[in-house]
Formats: sequence, C-alpha cells, structure tokens
Amino acid sequence: MKSLSVYILLFVAAFTLSTPGYAGNVVRNNSNAVSASFSQTDSSGCIFTLINLGVIQTVVQYQPPGAPNVTFFTYVNVDQYDQCNSTYSNMFGTAENADFQMNQALTKAHLKAVIPACNSLSVCVDLTIDVDWAGISEPSRTRSITHMKGPYTSLMSRYSGLTRDAQVVGSVFNGSTNLIPNALASGFMGTEQNFLLELN
Repeated sequence: MKSLSVYILLFVAAFTLSTPGYAGNVVRNNSNAVSASFSQTDSSGCIFTLINLGVIQTVVQYQPPGAPNVTFFTYVNVDQYDQCNSTYSNMFGTAENADFQMNQALTKAHLKAVIPACNSLSVCVDLTIDVDWAGISEPSRTRSITHMKGPYTSLMSRYSGLTRDAQVVGSVFNGSTNLIPNALASGFMGTEQNFLLELN
C-alpha cells in the first residue's frame, strides 16, 4: 500500500505550488524510519515493562536549487504495569538530535541517543538509548507512478519504498538501570523516495 506521505505531498503541491508560471518545479523527498518494541516482566513477576521507540529522518530537496530541508525526530514511550499492586506509570519523550545511521539496503541500523522522557506530572528523566537493528526478512519493495491535475498544472509523482522486519538488540537506561535487560524485542526498518514533478 502506498505511503500516506505521497498523497499529502501531491495534495499540497497541487493547490499551493500549482500556480501559473511555476512549471518545472521538482520536489525530492527521501525518508528513513525504524521502530522497535521491547517487553519484559521483571524477576519478581510483578512489573511488566513495554517500551516503544523509533526514528523518522526526512530530507526534502526543492528544485530550482535550494538548500535541503532536513528533519529528524526520535521518540520513546515507556509503559510500566505493577501487576501485584495494580499501578501503572508512563513516560514519553522526543528529541531532534541523535546519532543515527541506516544503510539503504536495510541490513542494519543503529541509534544512540539521550531523550528526556516525562510522566503525566511533568517529572522527567533522561533515558539513554543504544539500539541496533538487523534486517531479517526479505525486503518488500513498492513502486508507483501517480498523476494528479490541479487548477493550473499537472503533477507526476514517482514513489519507491522498501521495508523489512528486523531483529533488535540494545538497552534503555534510566540512570544506572537498564529497563530492558532480558526483553523480547521486534523491529521494523523502512526507506522511501518520492519524486514530484510539475508538468506544465
């Protein structure tokens, strides 16, 4: 199924870029993304921890020439259930800077980051994240070409996406405590390229 970002890009371009005299504009959008989920119950059998984290990295290049617009977003969500005392806690945090690498073949990726995560009372802690992804499934590729006609021009979008499941290992430290020392883990890796051309 085609990425939602294709339709958003087409819609915005058709009704904002598509005015007389702007023919020939090109937009290139390259995005990389990973996600991981860790779950475990501690040795007491009481506290169940679920951690979801991920990265979205996007580079948008406009032509006629302009500086690329680079955005980076990483997030972490921590849920903990004390099943013996019937209590629940949650922390969530985001960051726009981190050490992240992923190759285009989606065989491996690495994230190292410190993310401030806060609970509902705005009590925050720094979570130190160090996670590796390794592609394990056969890559799944999607390609498409879409045409859309706006008020003054026609647009052509060419999309290519690659995804695969991943094995994930790593740590999420709250101070000196690793929250997932023996967690079950699953992961995902993906990359996509969108090319948008204003035809006339």
